[in-house]
Amino acid sequence: MAPPAQQVQLPERGLCEDVSFLRIQKTGSTSFGDAIINKMCKDSGMFHRAFWHMDYNIATQSSAGCVVTFLRDPVDRFISEFAMMRGPEQNYTYGQDQWDYHVLDQPRMRELMTKQPVEDALREFVDWPGNAGRNRQALYLLGFKRVACNRGCCGLCTLEYRRPGSDPGWFPIQVPERAVSNTPKQGAGGYPARQYSWEADHDSLLATTQANLLSLRAFGMTHCYEESLEVIAREVGWDPEKALRLAKGSRAFRASTSREAKAIKAKGKELAGDIRRLNRLDDELVSWALEQFRQRYGRSDGPYPGGAENSTCAPRGGLQQQLAMQSEVVKAELDLLVKDHKALVKMGETYGSFDPAGKAIFLDQVEAVESRWEVFISRFQLMGELNPDYVQQANSFLESSGLSVAGFRQLLREAHTAMRQDAEREALGG
Repeated sequence: MAPPAQQVQLPERGLCEDVSFLRIQKTGSTSFGDAIINKMCKDSGMFHRAFWHMDYNIATQSSAGCVVTFLRDPVDRFISEFAMMRGPEQNYTYGQDQWDYHVLDQPRMRELMTKQPVEDALREFVDWPGNAGRNRQALYLLGFKRVACNRGCCGLCTLEYRRPGSDPGWFPIQVPERAVSNTPKQGAGGYPARQYSWEADHDSLLATTQANLLSLRAFGMTHCYEESLEVIAREVGWDPEKALRLAKGSRAFRASTSREAKAIKAKGKELAGDIRRLNRLDDELVSWALEQFRQRYGRSDGPYPGGAENSTCAPRGGLQQQLAMQSEVVKAELDLLVKDHKALVKMGETYGSFDPAGKAIFLDQVEAVESRWEVFISRFQLMGELNPDYVQQANSFLESSGLSVAGFRQLLREAHTAMRQDAEREALGG
């Protein structure tokens, strides 16, 4: 994993003249982009650009240093995106260029978004290489070449986003994001789902997303929306109390209670581990961003009252209950992990009766569960929020056996290697 980007000392900054919203799908962007930013900017005498899903390149080109964004748990975000594309708003999603699905992938998207049962459709969507929703938060913070403007909406392949006064032909219009009629179009356009090698270039991509996030004027975390809104308001120069009042009751999205929506939610819980692994870069980015939010905005000596210990984004000594356990998806992931672990322990009681191939398969499953535990716990370590009592008890137990954490892991690897070698010798002898 790449070393985290260094925290930067922010210079003194004046109020924003214009604000651009780096608008990532299903991160609370409708509430902020449609119901809050336009009214707050109007009241503050600022221009704004927030209507379309703008990536880092477009957002930073369209604002003189005042770009904001929101981040969300990647599993919740991914499932929410799939549900929206299957729901009543389907016509405003993947068929538009702002949702980043290449024209070659449109037939497959139409198939997946109508396929029944919906549980099978979600499974195939997770596995599909053309899925532009994979690591979408990292994709938008990296910036990417937009798909071709060959459909009815929305013209994001054009360089239509210009700052006020950036050229003599600029003039204020009611919706600055709308396409300029004489703006040249790109040719073939980009292929966002395939632009980055998420696994091969993981470390460098993570470092770039971290640096780009820190370069923004401000960012928020969807799971603590009101606190994040207060932070953004202060950073760009809005009245925080007015912004918070506006946010009350303005949350645009209400979870659907349809039979299909419930089926998607249930299947999402079952696939939570696979979805998190698919979005590994997003997962590490969001975990790291939460800690940065805490350091950057939640300081007890900082400009925002309350301090980190009172922050809903950064509770002390209880992150599992506050963040992870508030997410039904994460709870389901933990429940499934515990269930699989217990099943393996039970199965291991008859390990001696397995044939060599069965022993090899069992060891593969044990190592897979160990890897899942390591990833699950590492997310809390990245945020510095593992329960201190648990850490102390675990370390004390290992020390009583003369082991460190690294030594214990090495011992496990050696034991697994020895068991594999025994199984291989048994197979050859048979």
